[in-house]
Amino acid sequence: MTAGEVEQVYRAEYAQWKERHDAAVAKYKEHCAKEHDEVVGLGGLHSSAPSARIPPHRQPAPGPLRPPGRPGLVKFYLSLEDT
Repeated sequence: MTAGEVEQVYRAEYAQWKERHDAAVAKYKEHCAKEHDEVVGLGGLHSSAPSARIPPHRQPAPGPLRPPGRPGLVKFYLSLEDT
């Protein structure tokens, strides 16, 4: 297979994937927007953790699910039994 043929196969497969992706996004976009508005109306996303002993890579931080400026809360519950 030549490089040009590989590129043609890639472009065809990508076009098929993109079509499926766009259809899925369109299908769920309205539903997700309604859920987003409901969550924001209830005060935002709230997370809780059973302990403060969470590795740094697991600690909540602003990101795509809770960017800065969005309502929400993160609470950590401590136990005297934590070692």
